[in-house]
Amino acid sequence: MKKIIIYGGSKLNGDVFVAGSKNASLALIAASLLSKDKVIIQNVPKIQDVFELLEIIKTLNVKYDFVSSVLIVDSSKIEYRSLNIEAVKKLRASYYLMGIMLALFNKCEICYPGGCDLGNRPIDMHLSSFKELGVSIRFEKGIYKLELLSPKNSTITFNKKSVGATINTLFLSSSFEQVKVKNISIEPEVMQVIEALTLMGVEISIEEENCVIKGRKNKNGFMISVIPDRIEAGTYALIGAATSNELRIHNVKIDHLKSLLDVFDEINVKYSFIKNELVIYESKNIKGIELSTNPYPGFPTDLQQPLTALLTKASSDSVIEETVYKDRTAHIYELNNMGANIKINNGKYYIQGNKKLKGKMIIGKDLRGTASLILAALMSEGKSEILGLNYLERGYSNLINNLKAIGAKIDVYEMD
Repeated sequence: MKKIIIYGGSKLNGDVFVAGSKNASLALIAASLLSKDKVIIQNVPKIQDVFELLEIIKTLNVKYDFVSSVLIVDSSKIEYRSLNIEAVKKLRASYYLMGIMLALFNKCEICYPGGCDLGNRPIDMHLSSFKELGVSIRFEKGIYKLELLSPKNSTITFNKKSVGATINTLFLSSSFEQVKVKNISIEPEVMQVIEALTLMGVEISIEEENCVIKGRKNKNGFMISVIPDRIEAGTYALIGAATSNELRIHNVKIDHLKSLLDVFDEINVKYSFIKNELVIYESKNIKGIELSTNPYPGFPTDLQQPLTALLTKASSDSVIEETVYKDRTAHIYELNNMGANIKINNGKYYIQGNKKLKGKMIIGKDLRGTASLILAALMSEGKSEILGLNYLERGYSNLINNLKAIGAKIDVYEMD
Protein backbone atom coordinates (compact mmCIF):
# COMPACT_ATOMS: atom_id res chain seq x y z
CA MET A 1 0.00 0.00 0.00
CA LYS A 2 1.14 3.55 -0.73
CA LYS A 3 0.61 6.72 1.27
CA ILE A 4 0.27 10.17 -0.27
CA ILE A 5 1.64 13.12 1.72
CA ILE A 6 0.33 16.53 0.63
CA TYR A 7 1.44 19.88 2.06
CA GLY A 8 -1.47 22.19 1.37
CA GLY A 9 -1.66 25.86 0.53
CA SER A 10 0.51 26.05 -2.60
CA LYS A 11 -0.72 27.98 -5.61
CA LEU A 12 -0.68 25.80 -8.71
CA ASN A 13 0.25 27.14 -12.12
CA GLY A 14 1.07 25.59 -15.47
CA ASP A 15 -0.12 23.02 -17.98
CA VAL A 16 -1.68 19.58 -17.66
CA PHE A 17 -2.68 17.18 -20.44
CA VAL A 18 -5.79 15.03 -20.23
CA ALA A 19 -5.42 11.34 -21.08
CA GLY A 20 -7.87 9.18 -23.00
CA SER A 21 -11.17 8.30 -21.36
CA LYS A 22 -11.09 5.45 -18.87
CA ASN A 23 -14.69 4.48 -19.46
CA ALA A 24 -14.49 4.70 -23.25
CA SER A 25 -11.23 2.72 -23.34
CA LEU A 26 -12.67 -0.17 -21.35
CA ALA A 27 -15.77 -0.38 -23.54
CA LEU A 28 -13.70 -0.17 -26.75
CA ILE A 29 -11.33 -2.92 -25.62
CA ALA A 30 -14.35 -5.15 -25.01
CA ALA A 31 -15.88 -4.11 -28.36
CA SER A 32 -12.68 -5.01 -30.20
CA LEU A 33 -13.30 -8.71 -29.46
CA LEU A 34 -16.43 -8.70 -31.64
CA SER A 35 -14.41 -8.22 -34.82
CA LYS A 36 -12.27 -11.38 -34.45
CA ASP A 37 -9.66 -9.29 -36.25
CA LYS A 38 -6.93 -6.77 -35.48
CA VAL A 39 -8.13 -3.54 -33.92
CA ILE A 40 -6.01 -0.42 -33.26
CA ILE A 41 -7.10 1.82 -30.39
CA GLN A 42 -5.17 5.07 -29.95
CA ASN A 43 -4.96 7.39 -26.94
CA VAL A 44 -5.49 4.58 -24.41
CA PRO A 45 -4.55 5.61 -20.84
CA LYS A 46 -2.10 3.47 -18.88
CA ILE A 47 -4.31 2.91 -15.86
CA GLN A 48 -4.94 -0.09 -13.65
CA ASP A 49 -8.44 -0.79 -14.97
CA VAL A 50 -7.10 -1.09 -18.52
CA PHE A 51 -4.37 -3.51 -17.44
CA GLU A 52 -6.91 -5.54 -15.47
CA LEU A 53 -9.17 -5.90 -18.52
CA LEU A 54 -6.24 -6.86 -20.74
CA GLU A 55 -5.32 -9.61 -18.30
CA ILE A 56 -8.88 -10.92 -18.46
CA ILE A 57 -9.10 -11.00 -22.27
CA LYS A 58 -5.70 -12.71 -22.41
CA THR A 59 -7.35 -15.74 -20.77
CA LEU A 60 -9.58 -15.94 -23.88
CA ASN A 61 -6.53 -16.40 -26.13
CA VAL A 62 -6.64 -12.77 -27.26
CA LYS A 63 -3.28 -11.21 -28.13
CA TYR A 64 -2.43 -7.57 -27.61
CA ASP A 65 0.44 -5.12 -27.91
CA PHE A 66 0.34 -1.94 -25.79
CA VAL A 67 3.07 0.59 -26.64
CA SER A 68 2.92 4.21 -25.48
CA SER A 69 -0.81 4.98 -25.78
CA VAL A 70 -1.51 2.70 -28.78
CA LEU A 71 -3.19 -0.63 -28.12
CA ILE A 72 -3.39 -3.30 -30.83
CA VAL A 73 -5.83 -6.11 -30.05
CA ASP A 74 -5.86 -9.33 -32.09
CA SER A 75 -8.88 -11.51 -31.29
CA SER A 76 -8.65 -13.67 -34.45
CA LYS A 77 -8.08 -16.79 -32.33
CA ILE A 78 -10.39 -15.96 -29.43
CA GLU A 79 -11.66 -19.00 -27.52
CA TYR A 80 -14.56 -19.54 -25.18
CA ARG A 81 -13.52 -19.81 -21.51
CA SER A 82 -15.31 -19.49 -18.22
CA LEU A 83 -14.82 -16.05 -16.67
CA ASN A 84 -15.24 -17.29 -13.14
CA ILE A 85 -11.83 -15.82 -12.32
CA GLU A 86 -10.49 -13.50 -9.63
CA ALA A 87 -9.64 -10.67 -12.06
CA VAL A 88 -13.34 -10.19 -12.92
CA LYS A 89 -14.09 -9.52 -9.25
CA LYS A 90 -11.71 -6.52 -9.32
CA LEU A 91 -13.19 -4.73 -12.32
CA ARG A 92 -16.69 -3.32 -12.73
CA ALA A 93 -16.32 -3.05 -16.52
CA SER A 94 -15.80 -6.81 -16.77
CA TYR A 95 -19.59 -7.01 -17.12
CA TYR A 96 -19.16 -5.91 -20.75
CA LEU A 97 -17.82 -9.38 -21.43
CA MET A 98 -21.32 -10.74 -20.79
CA GLY A 99 -22.68 -9.09 -23.94
CA ILE A 100 -19.48 -9.86 -25.88
CA MET A 101 -19.37 -13.58 -25.02
CA LEU A 102 -23.08 -14.01 -25.74
CA ALA A 103 -22.64 -12.32 -29.12
CA LEU A 104 -19.63 -14.49 -30.00
CA PHE A 105 -20.42 -17.85 -28.42
CA ASN A 106 -24.12 -17.70 -27.39
CA LYS A 107 -23.09 -18.36 -23.78
CA CYS A 108 -21.17 -16.86 -20.88
CA GLU A 109 -20.18 -18.01 -17.41
CA ILE A 110 -18.92 -15.15 -15.27
CA CYS A 111 -18.65 -14.25 -11.61
CA TYR A 112 -20.19 -11.05 -10.23
CA PRO A 113 -18.21 -8.01 -11.48
CA GLY A 114 -16.25 -5.89 -8.98
CA GLY A 115 -15.33 -2.20 -8.86
CA CYS A 116 -15.57 0.65 -6.36
CA ASP A 117 -17.97 0.32 -3.45
CA LEU A 118 -20.57 3.01 -4.20
CA GLY A 119 -23.44 1.29 -2.43
CA ASN A 120 -26.06 -0.69 -4.33
CA ARG A 121 -24.86 -1.24 -7.95
CA PRO A 122 -27.08 -3.94 -9.42
CA ILE A 123 -26.81 -5.20 -12.99
CA ASP A 124 -30.51 -5.99 -13.23
CA MET A 125 -31.00 -3.72 -16.26
CA HIS A 126 -28.29 -5.62 -18.17
CA LEU A 127 -29.92 -8.94 -17.30
CA SER A 128 -33.44 -7.72 -18.11
CA SER A 129 -32.26 -6.60 -21.55
CA PHE A 130 -30.55 -9.94 -22.13
CA LYS A 131 -33.77 -11.77 -21.24
CA GLU A 132 -35.71 -9.66 -23.74
CA LEU A 133 -33.21 -10.76 -26.39
CA GLY A 134 -33.68 -14.44 -25.59
CA VAL A 135 -31.01 -15.17 -22.98
CA SER A 136 -31.64 -17.65 -20.16
CA ILE A 137 -30.03 -16.61 -16.88
CA ARG A 138 -29.04 -18.65 -13.83
CA PHE A 139 -27.18 -17.34 -10.80
CA GLU A 140 -25.53 -19.99 -8.65
CA LYS A 141 -22.99 -19.48 -5.88
CA GLY A 142 -21.93 -16.06 -7.14
CA ILE A 143 -21.67 -17.13 -10.78
CA TYR A 144 -23.90 -16.05 -13.67
CA LYS A 145 -24.59 -18.72 -16.27
CA LEU A 146 -26.02 -17.13 -19.40
CA GLU A 147 -27.12 -18.84 -22.61
CA LEU A 148 -28.65 -17.38 -25.75
CA LEU A 149 -31.24 -20.06 -26.56
CA SER A 150 -33.73 -18.31 -28.84
CA PRO A 151 -32.56 -14.95 -30.22
CA LYS A 152 -35.38 -12.42 -30.43
CA ASN A 153 -35.42 -9.24 -32.50
CA SER A 154 -36.93 -7.27 -29.64
CA THR A 155 -37.81 -3.73 -28.68
CA ILE A 156 -36.16 -2.90 -25.37
CA THR A 157 -37.18 0.07 -23.23
CA PHE A 158 -34.95 1.05 -20.31
CA ASN A 159 -36.88 2.40 -17.32
CA LYS A 160 -33.95 4.69 -16.51
CA LYS A 161 -30.63 5.69 -18.02
CA SER A 162 -27.76 3.21 -17.69
CA VAL A 163 -24.46 3.54 -19.54
CA GLY A 164 -23.41 -0.04 -18.82
CA ALA A 165 -26.74 -1.59 -19.77
CA THR A 166 -26.90 0.48 -22.96
CA ILE A 167 -23.43 -0.63 -24.04
CA ASN A 168 -24.00 -4.28 -23.12
CA THR A 169 -27.26 -4.27 -25.10
CA LEU A 170 -25.46 -2.76 -28.09
CA PHE A 171 -22.82 -5.49 -27.89
CA LEU A 172 -25.29 -8.36 -27.89
CA SER A 173 -27.59 -6.72 -30.44
CA SER A 174 -24.69 -6.26 -32.85
CA SER A 175 -25.19 -9.87 -34.01
CA PHE A 176 -28.99 -9.66 -34.31
CA GLU A 177 -31.01 -8.89 -37.42
CA GLN A 178 -32.69 -5.88 -35.82
CA VAL A 179 -33.15 -4.58 -32.28
CA LYS A 180 -34.79 -1.33 -31.14
CA VAL A 181 -33.64 0.20 -27.87
CA LYS A 182 -35.49 3.10 -26.23
CA ASN A 183 -34.26 5.53 -23.55
CA ILE A 184 -30.59 4.82 -24.15
CA SER A 185 -27.81 6.70 -22.40
CA ILE A 186 -26.18 9.29 -24.63
CA GLU A 187 -22.89 9.79 -22.77
CA PRO A 188 -19.91 10.53 -25.06
CA GLU A 189 -18.52 7.11 -24.12
CA VAL A 190 -21.68 5.42 -25.44
CA MET A 191 -21.42 7.43 -28.65
CA GLN A 192 -17.85 6.21 -29.09
CA VAL A 193 -18.96 2.58 -28.75
CA ILE A 194 -21.59 3.25 -31.42
CA GLU A 195 -18.84 4.73 -33.60
CA ALA A 196 -16.74 1.56 -33.14
CA LEU A 197 -19.66 -0.76 -33.94
CA THR A 198 -20.40 1.28 -37.06
CA LEU A 199 -16.77 0.92 -38.16
CA MET A 200 -17.22 -2.85 -37.75
CA GLY A 201 -20.12 -2.76 -40.19
CA VAL A 202 -23.06 -2.68 -37.78
CA GLU A 203 -25.83 -0.28 -38.84
CA ILE A 204 -27.05 1.93 -36.01
CA SER A 205 -29.50 4.78 -36.38
CA ILE A 206 -30.20 7.17 -33.50
CA GLU A 207 -33.14 9.47 -33.00
CA GLU A 208 -33.04 11.47 -29.78
CA GLU A 209 -32.58 8.81 -27.07
CA ASN A 210 -33.69 5.80 -29.10
CA CYS A 211 -31.73 3.65 -31.52
CA VAL A 212 -32.17 0.82 -34.02
CA ILE A 213 -29.37 -1.73 -34.43
CA LYS A 214 -29.05 -3.87 -37.56
CA GLY A 215 -26.29 -6.30 -36.75
CA ARG A 216 -24.06 -8.64 -38.69
CA LYS A 217 -22.23 -11.83 -37.79
CA ASN A 218 -18.90 -11.06 -39.43
CA LYS A 219 -17.46 -7.75 -38.32
CA ASN A 220 -14.52 -5.72 -39.60
CA GLY A 221 -11.40 -4.72 -37.74
CA PHE A 222 -11.12 -0.98 -37.15
CA MET A 223 -8.97 1.87 -35.89
CA ILE A 224 -10.23 4.47 -33.44
CA SER A 225 -8.84 7.15 -31.11
CA VAL A 226 -10.23 7.31 -27.58
CA ILE A 227 -11.95 10.56 -26.65
CA PRO A 228 -10.37 12.68 -23.87
CA ASP A 229 -11.44 11.75 -20.36
CA ARG A 230 -14.07 14.32 -19.40
CA ILE A 231 -13.96 13.28 -15.74
CA GLU A 232 -10.19 13.68 -15.56
CA ALA A 233 -10.51 17.07 -17.28
CA GLY A 234 -13.24 18.06 -14.81
CA THR A 235 -11.12 16.93 -11.87
CA TYR A 236 -8.24 19.13 -13.01
CA ALA A 237 -10.66 22.02 -13.57
CA LEU A 238 -12.01 21.70 -10.02
CA ILE A 239 -8.49 21.48 -8.59
CA GLY A 240 -7.63 24.60 -10.57
CA ALA A 241 -10.70 26.42 -9.22
CA ALA A 242 -9.64 25.53 -5.68
CA THR A 243 -5.91 26.20 -5.83
CA SER A 244 -4.51 27.81 -8.95
CA ASN A 245 -3.54 31.23 -10.23
CA GLU A 246 -3.79 29.90 -13.79
CA LEU A 247 -4.13 26.27 -14.85
CA ARG A 248 -4.14 25.36 -18.55
CA ILE A 249 -5.81 22.03 -19.28
CA HIS A 250 -5.07 20.59 -22.71
CA ASN A 251 -6.80 17.89 -24.80
CA VAL A 252 -10.30 18.79 -23.66
CA LYS A 253 -13.59 18.43 -25.52
CA ILE A 254 -15.39 21.49 -24.21
CA ASP A 255 -18.86 20.28 -25.25
CA HIS A 256 -18.36 17.23 -22.98
CA LEU A 257 -17.89 19.58 -20.00
CA LYS A 258 -20.86 21.88 -20.53
CA SER A 259 -22.61 20.89 -17.30
CA LEU A 260 -19.46 21.63 -15.27
CA LEU A 261 -18.90 24.96 -17.00
CA ASP A 262 -22.53 25.89 -16.30
CA VAL A 263 -21.79 25.24 -12.61
CA PHE A 264 -18.62 27.35 -12.86
CA ASP A 265 -20.69 30.22 -14.25
CA GLU A 266 -23.04 29.97 -11.29
CA ILE A 267 -20.41 29.63 -8.55
CA ASN A 268 -18.15 32.34 -10.00
CA VAL A 269 -15.17 30.26 -11.16
CA LYS A 270 -13.22 32.17 -13.81
CA TYR A 271 -12.29 30.29 -16.98
CA SER A 272 -11.79 30.59 -20.71
CA PHE A 273 -11.36 28.13 -23.52
CA ILE A 274 -10.11 28.04 -27.08
CA LYS A 275 -10.19 24.95 -29.26
CA ASN A 276 -9.09 22.06 -27.03
CA GLU A 277 -7.65 24.10 -24.13
CA LEU A 278 -9.51 25.08 -20.96
CA VAL A 279 -7.90 27.71 -18.73
CA ILE A 280 -8.92 28.06 -15.08
CA TYR A 281 -8.03 31.37 -13.38
CA GLU A 282 -7.78 32.30 -9.72
CA SER A 283 -11.29 32.47 -8.33
CA LYS A 284 -11.46 34.31 -5.00
CA ASN A 285 -15.20 34.53 -4.41
CA ILE A 286 -16.66 31.09 -5.06
CA LYS A 287 -20.40 30.99 -4.33
CA GLY A 288 -22.64 28.20 -3.10
CA ILE A 289 -25.01 26.31 -5.36
CA GLU A 290 -27.89 23.85 -5.36
CA LEU A 291 -27.69 21.07 -7.97
CA SER A 292 -28.46 17.43 -8.67
CA THR A 293 -26.32 14.81 -10.36
CA ASN A 294 -27.95 13.34 -13.46
CA PRO A 295 -27.11 11.25 -16.52
CA TYR A 296 -25.42 13.09 -19.39
CA PRO A 297 -25.87 15.89 -20.33
CA GLY A 298 -26.61 16.56 -16.66
CA PHE A 299 -23.96 17.05 -14.00
CA PRO A 300 -21.97 13.79 -13.70
CA THR A 301 -21.97 11.78 -10.50
CA ASP A 302 -18.23 11.18 -10.99
CA LEU A 303 -17.55 14.91 -10.43
CA GLN A 304 -19.85 15.19 -7.42
CA GLN A 305 -17.13 14.22 -4.95
CA PRO A 306 -14.45 16.75 -6.02
CA LEU A 307 -17.11 19.47 -6.38
CA THR A 308 -18.26 18.75 -2.83
CA ALA A 309 -14.71 19.33 -1.59
CA LEU A 310 -14.45 22.63 -3.48
CA LEU A 311 -17.76 23.92 -2.13
CA THR A 312 -16.54 23.75 1.47
CA LYS A 313 -14.67 27.00 0.72
CA ALA A 314 -17.61 28.75 -0.99
CA SER A 315 -18.86 31.98 0.52
CA SER A 316 -22.33 30.52 1.09
CA ASP A 317 -23.91 27.13 1.72
CA SER A 318 -24.58 24.50 -0.96
CA VAL A 319 -26.83 21.50 -1.49
CA ILE A 320 -25.95 18.60 -3.79
CA GLU A 321 -28.48 15.89 -4.47
CA GLU A 322 -26.85 12.61 -5.53
CA THR A 323 -29.43 10.87 -7.72
CA VAL A 324 -27.23 8.24 -9.37
CA TYR A 325 -25.42 6.59 -6.43
CA LYS A 326 -27.19 7.67 -3.25
CA ASP A 327 -24.61 5.89 -1.09
CA ARG A 328 -21.64 7.67 -2.66
CA THR A 329 -20.76 9.25 0.67
CA ALA A 330 -17.41 7.87 1.90
CA HIS A 331 -15.64 11.15 1.09
CA ILE A 332 -18.08 13.15 3.24
CA TYR A 333 -16.84 11.62 6.49
CA GLU A 334 -13.22 12.30 5.56
CA LEU A 335 -13.95 15.92 4.60
CA ASN A 336 -15.73 16.44 7.91
CA ASN A 337 -12.64 15.04 9.64
CA MET A 338 -10.68 17.83 7.94
CA GLY A 339 -12.99 20.53 9.28
CA ALA A 340 -15.85 20.58 6.79
CA ASN A 341 -19.45 20.68 7.97
CA ILE A 342 -21.46 18.46 5.62
CA LYS A 343 -24.68 16.77 6.60
CA ILE A 344 -26.30 13.92 4.69
CA ASN A 345 -30.07 13.46 4.48
CA ASN A 346 -31.82 11.17 2.00
CA GLY A 347 -29.31 11.50 -0.83
CA LYS A 348 -28.73 15.22 -0.29
CA TYR A 349 -25.49 16.75 1.00
CA TYR A 350 -25.85 20.02 2.89
CA ILE A 351 -22.47 21.72 2.64
CA GLN A 352 -21.67 24.65 4.90
CA GLY A 353 -19.47 27.23 3.21
CA ASN A 354 -16.61 29.35 4.55
CA LYS A 355 -14.82 26.37 6.12
CA LYS A 356 -11.04 26.28 6.31
CA LEU A 357 -9.89 22.70 6.02
CA LYS A 358 -6.91 21.38 7.96
CA GLY A 359 -4.56 18.59 6.98
CA LYS A 360 -5.37 15.20 8.52
CA MET A 361 -4.87 11.48 8.08
CA ILE A 362 -7.66 10.53 5.65
CA ILE A 363 -8.61 7.48 3.64
CA GLY A 364 -9.83 7.34 0.04
CA LYS A 365 -12.23 4.44 -0.41
CA ASP A 366 -13.09 4.74 -4.11
CA LEU A 367 -11.67 6.27 -7.27
CA ARG A 368 -13.36 9.69 -7.39
CA GLY A 369 -13.53 9.94 -3.61
CA THR A 370 -9.73 9.69 -3.42
CA ALA A 371 -9.44 12.43 -6.06
CA SER A 372 -11.75 14.64 -3.98
CA LEU A 373 -9.54 14.15 -0.91
CA ILE A 374 -6.46 15.14 -2.91
CA LEU A 375 -8.28 18.32 -3.94
CA ALA A 376 -9.22 18.96 -0.30
CA ALA A 377 -5.65 18.37 0.89
CA LEU A 378 -4.25 20.76 -1.74
CA MET A 379 -6.43 23.61 -0.47
CA SER A 380 -6.00 22.73 3.21
CA GLU A 381 -3.76 24.19 5.86
CA GLY A 382 -0.90 21.89 6.87
CA LYS A 383 0.00 18.31 6.04
CA SER A 384 -2.41 15.60 4.94
CA GLU A 385 -1.69 11.89 4.76
CA ILE A 386 -3.96 10.06 2.32
CA LEU A 387 -4.39 6.33 1.86
CA GLY A 388 -6.09 5.08 -1.30
CA LEU A 389 -3.59 5.59 -4.13
CA ASN A 390 -4.56 2.13 -5.41
CA TYR A 391 -8.03 3.50 -6.16
CA LEU A 392 -6.63 6.60 -7.84
CA GLU A 393 -4.41 4.54 -10.16
CA ARG A 394 -7.48 2.72 -11.43
CA GLY A 395 -8.66 5.77 -13.33
CA TYR A 396 -6.03 8.55 -13.47
CA SER A 397 -2.91 7.81 -15.50
CA ASN A 398 -0.54 10.38 -14.02
CA LEU A 399 -2.42 12.66 -11.63
CA ILE A 400 0.20 12.86 -8.86
CA ASN A 401 3.15 13.63 -11.15
CA ASN A 402 1.08 16.13 -13.14
CA LEU A 403 0.15 17.97 -9.94
CA LYS A 404 3.76 17.99 -8.76
CA ALA A 405 4.80 19.49 -12.12
CA ILE A 406 2.49 22.49 -11.58
CA GLY A 407 3.65 23.24 -8.05
CA ALA A 408 1.87 20.82 -5.70
CA LYS A 409 3.96 19.63 -2.76
CA ILE A 410 3.31 15.90 -2.83
CA ASP A 411 5.30 12.86 -1.79
CA VAL A 412 4.36 9.21 -2.17
CA TYR A 413 5.71 6.57 0.21
CA GLU A 414 5.51 2.79 0.20
CA MET A 415 4.03 1.44 3.43
CA ASP A 416 5.09 -1.77 5.08
